[in-house]
Amino acid sequence: MSNARNIASGAKFVDTAGDTMTGTLNITSPSNARALKIQNGANNSASQITFLSHDGTEDSFIRNQASTVGQDNFAIGTGGSEKLRISPEGYVTTPSQLYILGTPVKSSGDGIADAFYTPSAFPPIGLSFSNSRITVPIAGVYLITFNAIADHGTGREDINVYINGSSRFQSLTATNETGYRQNNVSNAIKLNANDYIQFRHDDWYNPVSTSYDSWKTASVTLLG
Repeated sequence: MSNARNIASGAKFVDTAGDTMTGTLNITSPSNARALKIQNGANNSASQITFLSHDGTEDSFIRNQASTVGQDNFAIGTGGSEKLRISPEGYVTTPSQLYILGTPVKSSGDGIADAFYTPSAFPPIGLSFSNSRITVPIAGVYLITFNAIADHGTGREDINVYINGSSRFQSLTATNETGYRQNNVSNAIKLNANDYIQFRHDDWYNPVSTSYDSWKTASVTLLG
């Protein structure tokens, strides 16, 4: 490479006026040595390795965002936006992780929910409710929660979480109680792409409501 220069310890770099390389670049180093160093230019700046698609547009990247010395955030992005970040403390966040929170309900009062109202303060990410179900787009382990109270009545009332039309989680109330009674289920389960989730209640609380209600909530979150 005509613009590669020797610097300390025999390392090499190519500056902004350097060659455009094709083919494979191999970097080897002695044991416990740093084969490649990328340094931020200043505080609050970023050093980044960008991967381009065949037409030259940005496809994904690895970025180190500097704030102060020793307080850098490491990020990985795809599709031109950040998808994973590791803080200096080691906290890992995934801002695009699949997620939905809302209130399921069936207006007739019992059965599988045919509506799902999400709160504007907590919008869904990558998941939606349609045709009485939430369909997951990719395989993975999902955390599913369902919390609801039965409408004011008597006798046993069940809730169910259905996966692909079959009940997988359920909860019941005692048969000798009256009034509003609480049901809760929370489980992690491995799903395949295009599996779907449904929520059922024997006696939906306030079934005519058309907004988010903290007395009856359900959520689906991709854990990984």
